[in-house]
Amino acid sequence: MPGNGEVTIGAHGTGGATWSAVADYALDFWVTTLPAGVKSPAAAPIYTQYADATGHAPPLPNDWQIFVQSRNR
Repeated sequence: MPGNGEVTIGAHGTGGATWSAVADYALDFWVTTLPAGVKSPAAAPIYTQYADATGHAPPLPNDWQIFVQSRNR
């Protein structure tokens, strides 16, 4: 967010949220939660949802794999 503001989650009633922006040029938020059925706080489902929202990386072509090198020889 290219601007000044704050986010307050909770503390205002039952699970309330406050979003405020004092000055901004553009405002863009992506809010997500863990999928239903996930018991532990794992990061992998959040990353999967983010990739679904923003787009997945294209697969590396087979003929380009010869250029991948490691400095840890």
